[in-house]
Amino acid sequence: RNAYVWRARPCAANQPEASTSGCSSGPHSMWDKELVMTRLNRAALCVRWSPNQTKFAIGSGARCVSVCHYQQDMRWWSAKLIKKPLSSSVVSVSWHPSSHMVATASTEGLCRVFSAYIEGVDILSEGTRPTAPFGQLLWAVDPADGWVHSVAWSPSGLDLMCCTHGGSLHFSPTHTAPAAMQRALANLGWSQSGGDVDIGAQARELDAAPGSAQAEQPPAESVDVGGLPLKVLLAVSEHMVV
Repeated sequence: RNAYVWRARPCAANQPEASTSGCSSGPHSMWDKELVMTRLNRAALCVRWSPNQTKFAIGSGARCVSVCHYQQDMRWWSAKLIKKPLSSSVVSVSWHPSSHMVATASTEGLCRVFSAYIEGVDILSEGTRPTAPFGQLLWAVDPADGWVHSVAWSPSGLDLMCCTHGGSLHFSPTHTAPAAMQRALANLGWSQSGGDVDIGAQARELDAAPGSAQAEQPPAESVDVGGLPLKVLLAVSEHMVV
């Protein structure tokens, strides 16, 4: 349940603590630990840094995700919890490339995407808006094949992938997501083609027809590899998964 962030700093060989700290082994061998207030009452099961390196997410047996960020005035890492509607252990987390959303995999057999935007921590580019309030559920994917052991985003952030205890891979393009997810991507200026989008136009279109974005697109794809459960998933590129 406890966590620390270890930060490397250079130390000179003539410092008094050099002989006991291992400073002679390299230029950054002095490590300072910073306390993380995880707010968890069960074991931490997985952890991932956000791509912008300002936050990290901890999945836990407490049926929640702890999103931690540094508080300079207190000199420690504090946490905000994502709880509902999680109802089982979170065994894998994956950050969207924007660092504003986090995907979770849990033993209840679902993948979920939540807004992880923290005001004052996340910096918005010009012309963009926050995805949604922190902790808001944006998308839920049900592979219907047992526990979900691992979840990952494609490098572009346009595809969500997961692997299950039943030995299958599931691929969910964001264009199959519901209106809440589509609106979050539109707020970030994240288009299906990778180019700029008219945020206002997309938001108005979604408000006018909230169910159309999901209804007009094909369902997610699944690949059953059979055999043993698949435990870890890594998206190497847009066209390759390990």
